[in-house]
Amino acid sequence: VHRHYYFGVDEIEEDSVLVHYAGVLAMHGIAFKGDSEYAQWQKCPDNKEAAYRVHKKVLQILSSRYPQPVQWLLKAPTIHSCFLKELLKVYPDAILIVTHRQPVEVLPSW
Repeated sequence: VHRHYYFGVDEIEEDSVLVHYAGVLAMHGIAFKGDSEYAQWQKCPDNKEAAYRVHKKVLQILSSRYPQPVQWLLKAPTIHSCFLKELLKVYPDAILIVTHRQPVEVLPSW
């Protein structure tokens, strides 16, 4: 695994784990199909906004040890691209960057 996808405690990594702290395990909804109460809770947009509030609080805590202002470059496209409204509600001054890569180059990162 490390040969193809290495990460460590002091390395750059996607920020999707921050929304998982709020209990929103599959923000893109792929893992929670069906009509169970839990699946409905996972799909509710209000829960996504709450997850982004937790996300922001964690970043504020992490930022507190550095000289201000701190800017973050966040990468979790399968999450953020599905919930732009909720993301921008919590981060109204966010600057969004959309990149394009060749599919052959992208697939190994999944």
